[in-house]
Formats: sequence, C-alpha cells, structure tokens
Amino acid sequence: MDRIAIFIHSIMHSSGSLGAPNEVQSIILEQLQEWDASHGRAFKSLHAAVRYLREGKGFIFPEMEAVRNRRSAEREARRGERRLRLLLAKYEQLKREMPDVVPDLKDVLKQAQVWCIK
Repeated sequence: MDRIAIFIHSIMHSSGSLGAPNEVQSIILEQLQEWDASHGRAFKSLHAAVRYLREGKGFIFPEMEAVRNRRSAEREARRGERRLRLLLAKYEQLKREMPDVVPDLKDVLKQAQVWCIK
C-alpha cells in the first residue's frame, strides 16, 4: 500500500465510515473526487484509493449520482440518435431499391396465383 492508500485507510473506521463528522467527510470525499478527476491519470494510487472507497467501501461521492444520471441520459440520447439514423438509412435504402424489386415481385405474385389456381 502506498502513502495515499495508507492515509485513506488510517482515517477510516472498520464500519466503513470516515472518522470525521458528516460535513468533514463530505469535504474529504469531494476533494478526493476533484483530485482524482484532475490528477488521477498521473497518480495511479490516488485513482486506486478513490476506487477503493467507492467500490470497496461503498462510499457515495458528492455529485457522483448526478454524474451517473447525466452520463446515463447522454448514453440513452446517443442510442436514440443512432437508432433514428439507422432507421432513416434503412428507409432511404428501401426507397432506392423498391423500384428495382417491384417488377420481380409482380412476377412472383403472378406465378403464385397460377400455381394456387391449379
């Protein structure tokens, strides 16, 4: 364990809460989240410590729920846009190909009528 993880581990109780009042705990979690966002790529141990608190100990970071909701809404919007683009592309493809297929369909229908009338 490196220094950041030891520090975080030292301020935690075994019950899963930080050894500080709720306001202080909120400030610590908010600061850790900000540091992780700005320096997490450079300091892997910081990122690992934040992941440990979030996933291992179940801490909910300030604004994390809002970020999750925003990302989920963005993901759903992208899916909807992609779905619409695909449907429009299929529609345009059918519009282009149908005039070529209609004579063949008419022939098939005529043959089916001949075979069914027998």
